[in-house]
Amino acid sequence: MGPLLFAVFAASLVGSLHCAGMCGPLIAFVIGGGPGTDRRGSLKLQLGYHGARGVAYTTLGLALGLAGHLLDIAGVLAGLAPLAATLAGVTLIVTGLALVARHFGAAIPKAHVPAPLQAAIRSIQARALKLPPMTRALSIG
Repeated sequence: MGPLLFAVFAASLVGSLHCAGMCGPLIAFVIGGGPGTDRRGSLKLQLGYHGARGVAYTTLGLALGLAGHLLDIAGVLAGLAPLAATLAGVTLIVTGLALVARHFGAAIPKAHVPAPLQAAIRSIQARALKLPPMTRALSIG
């Protein structure tokens, strides 16, 4: 039981750092209701954001889990399961080696967000800033 509790604690700690770095700015953007937003208003905005986020994660998880399951069944029926497992393993090994090499100074290019996608994200952000606070919280969540 001890190793399991340690693993849960470690995952929670790392997850908290992720949330502070990624979700923190999002929630600040959402609850920036402007002048006069009180504590109760901020709480409503946070509940709207987290509620919408929970629904979105659940829906995406269900859809992607179903798609993965169907793909797995198709791979087994087509006899591609061993090939897919090998490809997944090789991908993990290559990714791990690239991360280690980058850590030791190798010039391995990182993935980047294409300029058109960056422009689209900026446009969506500008439109979201103009929404009423609760609508902004729900749409970003």
